[in-house]
Amino acid sequence: MKTGIQKLTLLSEMLLNAACLISRTNTAPSSYQNEITCAGQLPPQFPTLKQEIANSIAKFNEAYNIAELKGSKLKDLLYGY
Repeated sequence: MKTGIQKLTLLSEMLLNAACLISRTNTAPSSYQNEITCAGQLPPQFPTLKQEIANSIAKFNEAYNIAELKGSKLKDLLYGY
């Protein structure tokens, strides 16, 4: 059975991994160098896709980049910092 600190550490690691995965999703569309050159040939959903990925990243960061969810305030209470 895991202790509270171990669970908080695991949660923090999971959130960090999820943030990395979400940011990788943005790599391909945001770094497409021929977007302007090929604008007429790209599907019309391409700009929408880029915006939706950016919105998802912002929502994730807003939802999970909170000290209480990362456990730092709880760790402070447990360790007496």
